[in-house]
Amino acid sequence: MAERRDITLAVEAGKVAEFRAATGLARDDAALFAPPTFPVVVEHAGAVFADLLAERGVDLRRVLHGEERIDYPAGPLRVGEQLHGQMWIAGEESREGSEGSLTLTSVRMELRRADGSTAVTVDRVLVVLEDQPL
Repeated sequence: MAERRDITLAVEAGKVAEFRAATGLARDDAALFAPPTFPVVVEHAGAVFADLLAERGVDLRRVLHGEERIDYPAGPLRVGEQLHGQMWIAGEESREGSEGSLTLTSVRMELRRADGSTAVTVDRVLVVLEDQPL
């Protein structure tokens, strides 16, 4: 599969407050924990899942978001944490859809805490419309 990309996510109080406000939650500058979907901010500051496809020559106009799962094995992300990890293509599967060929591309992001424990994993399926007209 594709090469792994190193990533970092700082769970900063200001970014958490901004994210809360942007997603319809009350802005809380004193929040102790990040909202459940906060890991998507890693894509605002650097590597994105779509980049992994673009590097392989995939036309991003043909990519749809299929599904996503975010797992916190040890509870929510805490404000003040500095997380490090990797993002990579975890698998691909070809299918025939009603309108033509599809490729389901599974991508994964794993972020760890300073002690090495897994803080969060994000598994996303991106659907590539292979031969449908744009």
